[in-house]
Amino acid sequence: MELKNGENTMKETTLIAQEQHIVILGGGYAGLTAAQRLRKLNVVAPITLIDTKPEFQERVRLSQVVAGQTTQTFQYRTFLETLGIEFIQGQVTEFDPTAEVLTLQLTSGAITTLPYDYLVYALGSVMNVDRVPGVREHAHTFNSVETATRINKALCHTENARVLVVGGGLMGIETAAELAESLPKLCVTLASSKLFSEEAIPGGFNKKATDYLYQAFEKRNIKLQTGAQVKSLRSGVAEMSDGKEVAFDVCIWTGGIVAQPLAGIAGIQVDQEGKIMTDASLRSLSHPNIIAIGDAAQASSDRSGNCRMGSATALAMAPAGARTLKALLANKVPPKFNFVYLFRNISLGRHDGLVQFVDRCDIPRSKVWTGANAAIWKEFIVKGTLSIIGFSAPEKLPSIPPLRMALQLLSGQRQYQ
Repeated sequence: MELKNGENTMKETTLIAQEQHIVILGGGYAGLTAAQRLRKLNVVAPITLIDTKPEFQERVRLSQVVAGQTTQTFQYRTFLETLGIEFIQGQVTEFDPTAEVLTLQLTSGAITTLPYDYLVYALGSVMNVDRVPGVREHAHTFNSVETATRINKALCHTENARVLVVGGGLMGIETAAELAESLPKLCVTLASSKLFSEEAIPGGFNKKATDYLYQAFEKRNIKLQTGAQVKSLRSGVAEMSDGKEVAFDVCIWTGGIVAQPLAGIAGIQVDQEGKIMTDASLRSLSHPNIIAIGDAAQASSDRSGNCRMGSATALAMAPAGARTLKALLANKVPPKFNFVYLFRNISLGRHDGLVQFVDRCDIPRSKVWTGANAAIWKEFIVKGTLSIIGFSAPEKLPSIPPLRMALQLLSGQRQYQ
């Protein structure tokens, strides 16, 4: 009986492979996790991963780098070789989804073409620096260790600098808090078009959470500029939509994230944010041999609704995309993408934080964690992303989550496997 099972497994693996070439475009959280899961699912087809950088960087820690801290990096080639996956460092200069071919400029400057049978599109997102006049010329953005390090050097060379952090999302809050803690001589202002107020909507916070945020800002001497949008930037000045002006020495822009433009330029069906429109199994609606995951995908789940951009959704889409690809290679109907939200966690420096527990649609529950306990939990989650990808062993749970979250958390664990 054991021999027969072994024979069946071998037949299935051979069927899956079929020598069809899989290309993974993008080596962020989603792309790398998809690569690892494809091998874990015994997909033995040749796989190539492409990225412009030679190494994986912890994007969720870039606000720490802006404040002068260091973070780990992981070499793509070393990690992918253990999986039997080819790595190419290069920039896609042309993309023809009809001919199913990518044109790449390699680091040597050489131009080459790479055909594919299936493409896992995981290029992620970028900051939109052209939506508001003056951002490209007068603000700093960061999407890599290198750009975050340059901002830190600029801050360190400006004594008692007035720093304007624009964007009231997680990245903006964490950046302002890290700067205020690590570089207390700075005068930090956080500009958010929305007030930090109680909202029972996806992405919202309850009153206890917003009260704690205001306390954290006050404790760190972070000034707030809320309720008005930045209309434009000029040298040293942000013009607000309410007519006010905010002076700065350094402006850090963290708002307005959009998908990389490559898919839309290539003629793939995308939404207004440039994300690839997908079906229930994360296949492109216009090009079904393209599986879109992470910030590059306009995806939804029956249980959670539309998925926002972020590492939490990217790390769940990646295993789902791998399962879809395995099914397609075996000529089977791919499974639906299932996802539920669990919580949102925010670092407020190295020893303080906020965890807002949410329902499966990301609407805030009454329970929050704050202070050192929340900071420990946030660090556990950030380290856990590395174990999901396959860089490290799973971390030990630092504390017991609320009992009412038990079923949701158990369901959530499965979506990352």
